[in-house]
Amino acid sequence: MTIEPKISEVKKEFLCSGYMGRITVKNVYREIPKLLERYRKLCGSNLNKNIKRPWQYISLSRNFEGNLSWDYHTGHVVTRYEGEPEGLVHFEIPKGDYAVFEVRRKRAMFFSFFMAKLKKEIYTKWLPSSGYVFSGFEFEYNDETMKKKNPYDVDLYVGIGKKQA
Repeated sequence: MTIEPKISEVKKEFLCSGYMGRITVKNVYREIPKLLERYRKLCGSNLNKNIKRPWQYISLSRNFEGNLSWDYHTGHVVTRYEGEPEGLVHFEIPKGDYAVFEVRRKRAMFFSFFMAKLKKEIYTKWLPSSGYVFSGFEFEYNDETMKKKNPYDVDLYVGIGKKQA
């Protein structure tokens, strides 16, 4: 697998609203689908009127404890937090530099295994030889335009900073 990201700067933080769970290596394949389904049911009932249009969907991973556990947030970019349905968690995507990896899959089968393999390649091969360090968070991005082309198109943003000499 050859991976070559585009380096991009997110110039302004954006607000997101959704659900959050603490994920571990042992429960990742069980818990993330549950969290996504719970959030999709809420969105299917169209309860959150603050979702920015056209919509943008984010799944943010941060607060890593080694490779064993992390906080996983999933939800939409919103225009504001006031007046949202109860139970939603707010989170922000920080401005800064990112390595952006395009993930283009034809179907859902093995999507999560492909993402796991890609992330392993990023953190064990690309990042150590790149001139960058991991800044502590990553997010998967999908929007309305991407979904119309192919529902399994996702951009993986890995927060980066320049390596200190």
